[in-house]
Amino acid sequence: PAALAQWALAFLDLSSGRFAAAAARLRALAGFGPGHGHRAIRHLATPHYVEAAVRTGDTRVARVAHADYERWAGTVLSPDDLALSARCRALLAPGEDAVDHYRTALDLHSRGTRDFERARTELLFGSALRRLRRRTEARDRLHSALEAFDSFGAPHCA
Repeated sequence: PAALAQWALAFLDLSSGRFAAAAARLRALAGFGPGHGHRAIRHLATPHYVEAAVRTGDTRVARVAHADYERWAGTVLSPDDLALSARCRALLAPGEDAVDHYRTALDLHSRGTRDFERARTELLFGSALRRLRRRTEARDRLHSALEAFDSFGAPHCA
């Protein structure tokens, strides 16, 4: 229960733009800090840890964490986990290179069951498109994410 509470607090930090705090909490849960992490939470935490690490500029550790997650996702072959791995690749990719990874992630999400994570991918994709000045595409993705978060009763996540 304590590990799950820490993961929830880390996700709240991440959703609120407190990336360093999220990274610190997630590092321990994902097993990339002191100790070995929490087995049951590790695979929930790692994609968020990659995001937090990228947002704080620590791409080296984000790449290591993603490589570990990608190996695991490749063995379980769950569309949801493969989608999260593709989202991590997108976060680590420069500029236009990220677009294909986000599209792959959304295609995989369409075959999965984690709609909340799909909405997060839409949000991150929309933000990336906005940075690339692709405003119409960005608006569509961001609107889709907002609608999903509203339907989950979590508009604050947008």
